[in-house]
Amino acid sequence: EGLHKLGYTKVPDGFQGITSIIEFFISSINLRLSQPDKLEYPSAINVVKKAVNNLIAEKIKSKVHYISYETAFKIADDVLISFSSKRGLLEELISEGVLSKNIFWKSDKSYEEGVYLAYERFEDHLTADYLIINVVNSKMPLADAFYPAGELFHYVQDEHTCRINRGLIEAFSIQLPERIGMELYELLPHL
Repeated sequence: EGLHKLGYTKVPDGFQGITSIIEFFISSINLRLSQPDKLEYPSAINVVKKAVNNLIAEKIKSKVHYISYETAFKIADDVLISFSSKRGLLEELISEGVLSKNIFWKSDKSYEEGVYLAYERFEDHLTADYLIINVVNSKMPLADAFYPAGELFHYVQDEHTCRINRGLIEAFSIQLPERIGMELYELLPHL
């Protein structure tokens, strides 16, 4: 659906690796939303990527499967406000198919509207990308991040945790060879 909105019927030639495809998708939506008839911000600033990363950061921090609509709205508009006088980035991300909106039941038997990334594998790869970049920015060698004292160990600490984080593990398994030339299993001597 996302490629179709961009006028493509298949992934353009020359794209290698899932990371390139996801970056292409995000950048294309960013270009469209930057137009004057949409949100009117400089297309060189990837507002969509910034908003998606901030939403992923909130999801990781809160340890939830979705973000309340109100929180997501604030996060998205906090990004947009720095680059445009217009508002409504969250609704545009939903309209473009980056995010989905749904109703979620809460433990107190009430419900709330929430948003999540529209494609589960897409979310897994964006989350892996976000986590990898944060480890690199923290100055910890990426190869050490999966060891017991590492920042990413809690995603792979045992077989049960690996099953829970299966999609994220698959994303790490694809992205780590692209980035550091090592397979994930090489970084997990404890399993």
